Amino acid sequence: MGLFFTYLGFNLLYRTFGASAYVYYAVLSILTTSFLVGMLILRERVNLYHVLAGITSIVAIILFSIGNRLR
Repeated sequence: MGLFFTYLGFNLLYRTFGASAYVYYAVLSILTTSFLVGMLILRERVNLYHVLAGITSIVAIILFSIGNRLR
């Protein structure tokens, strides 16, 4: 079921925004998997890897936005 929704998300983003939207979907996948599924649904405790995944995904969005403005 998860693979279907992943494919559906990639397909919708590709049709709507092109290949550049993959970065947004990848970051959204990292955040939802780490925080929503891991912490809220499975009741995992926050560890260093959750925090690092969140920080690096936010930094990736910021750098991607800066790179798109420079074009």
